[in-house]
Amino acid sequence: MAETTKQFSCETHLRGCFAPPSNLPSWRWMEIHIELDNTSAIPGRYSTEMIRMIRTFCELIKSPYTRRMILMVSAQSGKTQTVLNQVLHDIAEDPGPAMWVMASADNCTEFVKKRLLPAVESCVATKDLVPKERSRRNKKLIQFDTMNLIFRGSNSRVGLQSDPVRRIYCDERREWKRGAIDLLRKRTRTFHNAIEISMGTAGLEGDELHVDFMEGSQTFCHWNCLRCKHSQPFRFGRTATVLFKNPRERGGVVWETNELTRPGGKWVEEKGFKTYVGGEWDFEELKKTVRYECENCGHRYQNSEKMDLLESYHPVDYNPKAPRELKSMHWNALYMPWPSCDWAEFAVEFLKAIAAAKFGNLEPLIAFVTESLGEPFEENAFFSGQKTVVRSDYELAFKSVKKGEFWPLEVTRIMGIDVQLDHFWFVVRAFAQDGTSRYVAGGKLLTWDHVREKQLELGVEDQHTVVDFGYNMKDAAVQCCQYGWRGLRGSEDKAFPHYDRRIKVLRNYSRPVSYDPSIGERNVVRKFRYAVWALWSNPSVKDFLHLLQTGQGIYYGIPSDVSPVYIEHMDDERRKRQKDGTTKWEHNKGCHSRDCECMILTIAMMKGLLSGTAPAPPKKEEQEKEEADQAQAA
Repeated sequence: MAETTKQFSCETHLRGCFAPPSNLPSWRWMEIHIELDNTSAIPGRYSTEMIRMIRTFCELIKSPYTRRMILMVSAQSGKTQTVLNQVLHDIAEDPGPAMWVMASADNCTEFVKKRLLPAVESCVATKDLVPKERSRRNKKLIQFDTMNLIFRGSNSRVGLQSDPVRRIYCDERREWKRGAIDLLRKRTRTFHNAIEISMGTAGLEGDELHVDFMEGSQTFCHWNCLRCKHSQPFRFGRTATVLFKNPRERGGVVWETNELTRPGGKWVEEKGFKTYVGGEWDFEELKKTVRYECENCGHRYQNSEKMDLLESYHPVDYNPKAPRELKSMHWNALYMPWPSCDWAEFAVEFLKAIAAAKFGNLEPLIAFVTESLGEPFEENAFFSGQKTVVRSDYELAFKSVKKGEFWPLEVTRIMGIDVQLDHFWFVVRAFAQDGTSRYVAGGKLLTWDHVREKQLELGVEDQHTVVDFGYNMKDAAVQCCQYGWRGLRGSEDKAFPHYDRRIKVLRNYSRPVSYDPSIGERNVVRKFRYAVWALWSNPSVKDFLHLLQTGQGIYYGIPSDVSPVYIEHMDDERRKRQKDGTTKWEHNKGCHSRDCECMILTIAMMKGLLSGTAPAPPKKEEQEKEEADQAQAA
């Protein structure tokens, strides 16, 4: 029996070595030999009829000139299945040493068990090539009868330097350790026909996947309007984005805003145009009105007509001068035929993400741009280089700042104190229950006694008075012990883990800890034994503050007669690009009032006044038109 098995294995190996390769296009070979199981979105015989961009991908791979293929697409749009099918084709028709690389070795182990081996064993052309001996198949290597397939994690420098390979399949490049791809590319130098296939969901603008995509052909998937025959891609909005540099006046996913889709609002007429503002979205009614609009003639299509539009699919290179060996492709979930990729679902996802962003939670918006649209998220999209403070229509002059008289909606007020060498900057802000707020007072103080006097004068509670612990922490902590104030210190971390009933939750601030500034000292008078302080996320809170101060979030009142020094502090800090491609908030002279506002926002989040998952609060009449204009522009 063992001899018969050995003989069969040898015959299979010889057939793989001497059989002529198929002359079919690889996508056609996949349709003949591959059948998807019930875990697939469309089980049964594999077909590229509804996702024709896969045919373009296969043709670019087949080109003898191609040495690098970059696939930057949205999540759940067939990218991994497409490359996996290409692996099956290569094993059967064009074998050569290959390596599949993921973010970590653990990811590889799970992928091999759940997807690769079942796919190989279910394919009629490759199932006889799978080694039966356990010694020839493990979590790091599968020795097929025709070729070796190695599995590595991008975080293993030694593993990436192990063996020369002809092909490298790079999965989910966004999650890779920075610099791993450059190390990996050196493994293919000995092969004249080597090729790299990199794929992944888009990440941040300027990351390694985005840079590689821009160097390539930038092949986009176009279709022709059934009315005007204009060629265009599926593009969600009209404003300029990372991949679409030019804004447009029409086109994209559109919906109606009226009494049915947004009940509770009203019509406002200005300069001869009527605009519907206010109200809360009724998403079920909104879905009925969602259409895709041609960017040329304005004709609007229903989602049921998507496949009719894709009948005219054709690839267009946005970078035709790219080196012929560098190819790159992009498509997004708007093209997909799955029910979850209905255009109406994207409209709802976008509106919910915008509502969350107004409360400081940018994660849903980042996920929408990168996961659904497959585009890199541009951090500077929310950060203009111009003066950005939007002043409100109220004035402080001749207005009482007493609590209970200043603002009828006020429920509490918070005071932020920025500590300097020989003076202090402070800001006091009043909050309503729904998270909206108004600037009350601000300025410069000289001593801790002056700070205490100003706190009592403006009626700020002790637990709502927050002090900067970034400079002279011990001295600040003594005051916190004495009066019951809170301490905060900025951090470059984007989020901090919290645990709610053993469920991990990421927030913009750390868990509070205690600090005793008087260890080893005697006769220290303080209200509490320890000072309570926490860290706040510099990048995340400042991103949120910028949205608020530029009028892109919930109501954030800044009086029209506020001090010019306050405006100077708020405008001093700018997003600047770093050498590694990321961006960081940097200031020139001083942004003390801005730091006070950041600490105030952090305390408001801790108190539950601001939350990224909270429903959007009712807007005031003076805010409604601005909100409608922003939604229409988006």
